[in-house]
Amino acid sequence: MPKPNEEFAYNIPKLTIWFAVSSVLLTVGIVWLVMDDYSRDWKGVQREFNRMEYERTQTALAEVLSKEDQQKLSTLETDLQDANSRLEEQESQINDVRDEITDLEAEYYRADQAYKFAKSLYDSHRYEIEDGARRLKERAEARGRELTDQQLTSLKASRAALLEERSRTDMLRNEFLDAEKRRDDARTRLKEYTGQRTTLEKEIKETRADQSLLERKLTDVEPSFFNNAFRNMPVLDMLQPSLKVKQVVLDKLPMDINFVSVPRVDRCTTCHLAINQKGFEDADQPFRTHPRLDLYLSGSSAHPVESFGCTVCHLGRDRGTSFTNSAHTPRDEAQAAEWKEKYHWHEMHHWETPMTAGQNVYSTCYQCHRQEVDVPEAEPLQRGITLIENLGCHGCHKIAGFEGLRKVGPDLSRLASKLDRDWAYRWVNSPASFRELTKMPHFFGQKNNRSPEDVARTDVEVHAILEYLYEKSEPFETIHSTLTGNAERGRQVVETVGCVGCHRMEGHPAPTRENWGRRTFGPELSGLGSKTTFEWLYSWLKNPKHFWPETRMPNLRLSDREAVDAAAYLVSLKNPEFDSTTVPALNTTLLDEIVLGYLSARQPEANARAELGRMSEARRKEYLGQRMIQRYGCFGCHVIPGFEDALGIGTELTEWGSKLTHMLDFGFLEVAHNKPAWLYQKLTDPRGYDDGKIKKPDEKLKMPHFGLSSEQAQDIVTAVMGFTKNPLPQESLHQLDARMEAVEAGRRYVKDNNCRGCHIVEGRGGDILELIAERDQRTIEEARAFAPPPLNGEGQKVQPEWLFNFLKEPSPIRPWLQVRMPTFHFEDSPATSLVHYFAAADHATFPFEWRVDHPMPTADRIAASKLASNQYLDCFSCHQQGVRKPQGPPEGWAPDLVLAHERLRHDWVGEWLKDPQRLYPGTRMPSYFSDEDSGPDDILNGDETEQIRVLADYIMSLGRRAAGGGASQGR
Repeated sequence: MPKPNEEFAYNIPKLTIWFAVSSVLLTVGIVWLVMDDYSRDWKGVQREFNRMEYERTQTALAEVLSKEDQQKLSTLETDLQDANSRLEEQESQINDVRDEITDLEAEYYRADQAYKFAKSLYDSHRYEIEDGARRLKERAEARGRELTDQQLTSLKASRAALLEERSRTDMLRNEFLDAEKRRDDARTRLKEYTGQRTTLEKEIKETRADQSLLERKLTDVEPSFFNNAFRNMPVLDMLQPSLKVKQVVLDKLPMDINFVSVPRVDRCTTCHLAINQKGFEDADQPFRTHPRLDLYLSGSSAHPVESFGCTVCHLGRDRGTSFTNSAHTPRDEAQAAEWKEKYHWHEMHHWETPMTAGQNVYSTCYQCHRQEVDVPEAEPLQRGITLIENLGCHGCHKIAGFEGLRKVGPDLSRLASKLDRDWAYRWVNSPASFRELTKMPHFFGQKNNRSPEDVARTDVEVHAILEYLYEKSEPFETIHSTLTGNAERGRQVVETVGCVGCHRMEGHPAPTRENWGRRTFGPELSGLGSKTTFEWLYSWLKNPKHFWPETRMPNLRLSDREAVDAAAYLVSLKNPEFDSTTVPALNTTLLDEIVLGYLSARQPEANARAELGRMSEARRKEYLGQRMIQRYGCFGCHVIPGFEDALGIGTELTEWGSKLTHMLDFGFLEVAHNKPAWLYQKLTDPRGYDDGKIKKPDEKLKMPHFGLSSEQAQDIVTAVMGFTKNPLPQESLHQLDARMEAVEAGRRYVKDNNCRGCHIVEGRGGDILELIAERDQRTIEEARAFAPPPLNGEGQKVQPEWLFNFLKEPSPIRPWLQVRMPTFHFEDSPATSLVHYFAAADHATFPFEWRVDHPMPTADRIAASKLASNQYLDCFSCHQQGVRKPQGPPEGWAPDLVLAHERLRHDWVGEWLKDPQRLYPGTRMPSYFSDEDSGPDDILNGDETEQIRVLADYIMSLGRRAAGGGASQGR
């Protein structure tokens, strides 16, 4: 061993070894750090995308090279070679012309400058002379004198000099124009030599445009050391790397992080590279094109990626660049397992807005479109909102924007006059056992109140609720009839006048996910005879608002005979199985026990027992009924005396979508730990979170079971997840102009009155058509003629004044229709809103259509009369003309043309005559002008445009002639 060097504190050889080892480890660590930092997952994704783009570009280039354009290109190139050969032969002449052009360009420049300078001097001198003359006159007038002879002579001399200067300027201008002409002539001669070559070069460039573009792109994406390695090396990648983080900065769409508003920096396109490019629709993720580029992400769409990014709609972590830290959310457990194995994915527990999965992505549409009644491009959201409105969720849960909606359940203030008490008990206890698709939820027989003890308590609670309702029920005097009803005739009335547009009958197809709100708008009529009486039904059919002023049931203007027959039919519809259910007697002992429990909650037990002793049995039932109505929130859906000002009992949902997950009680259920899963479980099993918990009866969960399908529950989840805090600035939201505000106001009335149950409005609805086709055994196309007309284009079709009056007081238009337009008793405001809506939706004039109608020229009237006669179009064989009726039964008639002048817009009549099927598919109106040769050749020289014009004028003149109107009118 060498002797230790006493001059050093450490053993130098050992120290050298340790320094060497540590240096190697440090070097390895630094290399490892750099490699780990530069080996990001997204770089592999971009390399794969570059490979795909290279292959796709090669394929596209091969397709372009194989097209017929290549033959054309070959011909053009041959012609170009010939043209170049000819130019070589004429090179000396071309050079001479070019030299001449060079000399003429110089001459043109000199002449141009000389003319411009001379003209500027002339303009300056002219102004000086004119201004001097004006000043002399003003001074002379101010002194009350005339100009002196000397002054007049001076002015004449100045003007003479100016004229000479103008002559010189005109001469220079002529020289300039001559130089310009000689230069242009020389250019024309040169073009005669080279013009063909220039044209050929342009055609070749245009023909090769796609090829050139693809060739340039191929150069950019071609795998090479420079593109793939050198440009992306550490340190060098600061210059121009081919692999880099791509991001969109959205200053106007900030996000809230720890109570601080920060700009979004969306980096999703770092991996989703083809998200706004066509051609990758069938590619695997993350390279797939986003659906509906006409609506999302493309530059021409309503939501360009540069303005909206990705996380505004999809949520997630905007700055994330890896699969996990972007907060991806799997759609189910199977996908979660797949991601864990493939990407080592795990949930980001502390990120408040994980990415939306499945159809829940539509929930975020609500943050910008919440002021709109319909968002048809977001169907799951639209369906969810419709369910919330129709099921009355807003009755128990406060939701901003839903405050003005009417209670969804019927008014119970006159209950005793309508319902048998035993039926009411069975109904409250188990609504679905009477009507499977009822919107009335189940409060009893649920997970947390189905034990024998709970059932006994339920019986008492239901009895108590009914005691309160019947005790508080107000008297109601029904409308009576002396007629005797016929059930078979009544069935025909119910099936034909339009009841089935809102009400489902036994045997009708079940509502679909799309039309659920329209097909269940009114209650199902099956079993109605078990529920109420003939007298009440007759009174209701004659005037629904007589019983319930706030009802949405319109008046079908039934005659006494129709109403009595319909009532006889409806009361004959029974539900024997439901009627046979035994109504248990009231357990008074348990009643006292429950009432005592509620009294004891507010006072000492001795005082409570004393108060109970002073209460009669009826008072005890009424007291408990009041407490049960309060507990279950019945007043959220129904008008109940004594609860007019009561507030909803449920949790406010206005910002529920922003609620933190850790604030939710998942109980002992095995449910995925996220908000959509919690809410879905709550909707499909409302009392499930009580499983395994020990609670007193009044502590248990009380949300009822609505019997939702899994699809309906998912739609509501989508909607509620959209009820969030709205940190987006006002200018970033979807702004409605005056026209769209009118459209949205009208859409609310259309939805609230279920117009789409009968009519197709804005391309949706008309559900009654299928029932008419089934009833009459017709095809859908055949049934269109017997269904209510589609209202697409109604604003362009009818005059606002007529539509306003029609909505207020409907009258028959199509005599053959059995379906009847009901009277909705619209006030002026809603009627005006609907008229404005139709006009605004079709960009038509509102509120008036002004048109000055001059008397038709005699020649036009003769031609139109001839066209309408039975020798040609035979219009009046179908159309009524005032008191003149067509032959045959009314079901074969067409609308009265005398009413056209006050009902229809003139321009629409011409469009209708041109192609009725385009405006109203399935109409019985023939297409007389379907092609250029279809019009009669012997009228107006066979000119179809003129034939349509005079016929439209003639139709619009009929009513004015019948009424003896003047030559003009304003509509």
